[in-house]
Amino acid sequence: MSEIPVLVQNVLDEYIALVNERLPNTLEGLYIQGSIALGAYVGKSSDIDFITITNRRLQEADAMVLSEIHSRIATQN
Repeated sequence: MSEIPVLVQNVLDEYIALVNERLPNTLEGLYIQGSIALGAYVGKSSDIDFITITNRRLQEADAMVLSEIHSRIATQN
């Protein structure tokens, strides 16, 4: 895999920080998929595809927190 573009790395870093802040001790891993993983990412055109692995089954309240995190990141980037 080639290097992750800086913009993508910044978004992922922010996502990880927010998840760790809002859902502490839950994040186990994050797998990058799609164009980024294939080295075909196009800035301002491609989306950022990833899968988050947690160490427990998430509850409805957790899903709401994740939705808020996604909305926050989407409005900032």
